[in-house]
Amino acid sequence: MNSTTEKIFVCGAGIAGMFSAYYLKKSNPNLDIVLIDKSDSVGGLLKSFQYENYGIFDVGIHTLYQTGIDQIDEVVLGVLEQEEWSELPGDIGGTYVNGILQTGSPYIDLRNIETNEKPIWLGELLEAAVVENDESDNALEYLVNHFGNSLATKVMAPILEKVFKTKASELNTMAVKLLPMNRIVAFDDLPMQDLMLSSKIRSRVAIPNQRNLKEEYKSNKKGFYPKKLGLGFYVKAFMDDFLKMGGHIWTNSQIAKINISSNEICSLNVIKNNEEFTVENVKGLCWGAGLPVLSWVLDPGFTKELNFDPPLKNAIVNVVTSKNVDRFKDLQYVYVLDGGYSIFRVAIYKNYCPNMDNELNKISLEILYLKDEEEGLEDKILQEMINIGIVDCKNDLSFFQLEKLTAGVPRPTQKNISSIRDIRNNISAKKINNLICVGSLAEDNLYFQSDILKDALKKLKHFANI
Repeated sequence: MNSTTEKIFVCGAGIAGMFSAYYLKKSNPNLDIVLIDKSDSVGGLLKSFQYENYGIFDVGIHTLYQTGIDQIDEVVLGVLEQEEWSELPGDIGGTYVNGILQTGSPYIDLRNIETNEKPIWLGELLEAAVVENDESDNALEYLVNHFGNSLATKVMAPILEKVFKTKASELNTMAVKLLPMNRIVAFDDLPMQDLMLSSKIRSRVAIPNQRNLKEEYKSNKKGFYPKKLGLGFYVKAFMDDFLKMGGHIWTNSQIAKINISSNEICSLNVIKNNEEFTVENVKGLCWGAGLPVLSWVLDPGFTKELNFDPPLKNAIVNVVTSKNVDRFKDLQYVYVLDGGYSIFRVAIYKNYCPNMDNELNKISLEILYLKDEEEGLEDKILQEMINIGIVDCKNDLSFFQLEKLTAGVPRPTQKNISSIRDIRNNISAKKINNLICVGSLAEDNLYFQSDILKDALKKLKHFANI
């Protein structure tokens, strides 16, 4: 495909790629922007499932938060009109751990654990707060430094190992930050209000009822979810706007080869709908489809030598239950941290999308499992739902659909993070002037949505100087 028009390609149509393509086109309407993705639709994890009799479900819980930067927020939130958004009353989460549903806080509540060692745990925690030595990229070392040895090894590390199915000593600190694991609940509300005055305590111990958190400690960044259930609706609006501006979307497409001359990408070999062709006059490439994939395209020999731990398998279970979900109160989501469970997180739609079909109690379950756990998975999930209290029995379910996702969940192991760093350094050493990388782990410790978007914005300004 030859053209005299210079194109900027954005590879990967998750939130980072969508934002990048839209921002570039909006900032400079004369730029020819192509958003490309190997799947048959855009959105990444912001997609939705549609069922004939039961409507729309998302791929787990995903909400959109302000970053405080107008150039980002006007793009990400400006796609829908203000009246089309529901403003969330905060980020209200819970946890199921030790057989107890915690509705007060997503952090593990030590008050629910019967043990004579609790004074030792709290003593070590206070000592750790005084020393304040959290600098470690090893998850177990970080937990020990943050909470003290006893609490770290007897309570926190086993939970990490349950979720990621890897020894805590082999996990990166990123594993701690992906879960509600950097704080614990230890004291009742009244004494905790006084203890919150200490930033060292506040960074380790949470208030027992998140709804009583004082305004001065809350984030000033608002969260939003579309009033119309389904992020697929949001993604469609996003892409309709992008196309109206003159952008291009290529699905079922992937970049097979990147051709470089004098440290500049000059052309790309693209496979679209199983047909390969060359695109000339490439002005730039914004890569948001994961560093390992880019490394395979740029340097397969180097990538082949890297050693990765295999990802966890991932599925979504969408259910409609006749049982009232009021036991979850106003919780938007619940982490499931008990050992042996395949359910990782529960999304309760009515608590963050109040305009949904009120007659249906819709819930989505995010599932993490290993390949050898596939047999009997549905029966196992049903029993876990009964244990958690989502249903009392199978007859409470009017709808149950297991959706296995093709992309697994990369484990945040030391080995994987180290390999990603090697890839990042190898790509950087090639000094390709018109290439930028965005998205999760495009930089160290980059995995939360707001940080990903801020990093992308900073890099996108580079194309203005090409």
